[in-house]
Amino acid sequence: MHRLQEQHHVDGSIYSYQQFGHHYQMAYLDYVRFLIGAMWGTVTPSTCHALAEDINQGMHKRSAKHLVCMVEKADKVLNQLEEHVHNQNDKMLGLNRTLSSTC
Repeated sequence: MHRLQEQHHVDGSIYSYQQFGHHYQMAYLDYVRFLIGAMWGTVTPSTCHALAEDINQGMHKRSAKHLVCMVEKADKVLNQLEEHVHNQNDKMLGLNRTLSSTC
């Protein structure tokens, strides 16, 4: 069993690994949103190449491969979240149909 599945909040409620995963995904998407909006405006293949060895710059400014990897991961996370929302909506529609057929 994963240790995060057993973590408890101050109020005694359990912070599940599933909750942690969801929060991680949301934080990752927010980070990528920030990078795209605030940091990548001046990034080009030329600037990545020029900064490639500058350890004072983050990977998001010095590696085109890293940028592509981040965007691919964000796309994957968005697709997973979209599927989750779609499944939740399907469950709600099924519940609504059941409730309306019993009235």
